[in-house]
Amino acid sequence: MAMLKGLIIFMGVLIVIGVGVIGVTIFNRMNKPKVEVSETAPTAVAPPMAGAAGPAPRAFGGAVLNVGAGCEIVETRADAGRLIVRTDGPGACRRIHILDLATGASLGTLDVLPTR
Repeated sequence: MAMLKGLIIFMGVLIVIGVGVIGVTIFNRMNKPKVEVSETAPTAVAPPMAGAAGPAPRAFGGAVLNVGAGCEIVETRADAGRLIVRTDGPGACRRIHILDLATGASLGTLDVLPTR
């Protein structure tokens, strides 16, 4: 009987210690920043898989995309750290604009010309 009482007390102490460890872990994780931002140059990484959540992007402020009068944005797509914007309309409006998502800078444009 004394052995059973000792075992019950020992298990109770283990439960109290386990709950304390869980509480301390939750407290520490709530006080840590979720995303650590480093100011080093980015390294080449494979693009994220479809549906996978990646790291939160850094804010870059405002950016302007000049598409011209009469031009219309018909498609946008984010892929591998870039924003791809397709415009359509009369004249030189048929373009594909490629922007860097991290900085908002224009990486270039592609003019879409009909075949002759």
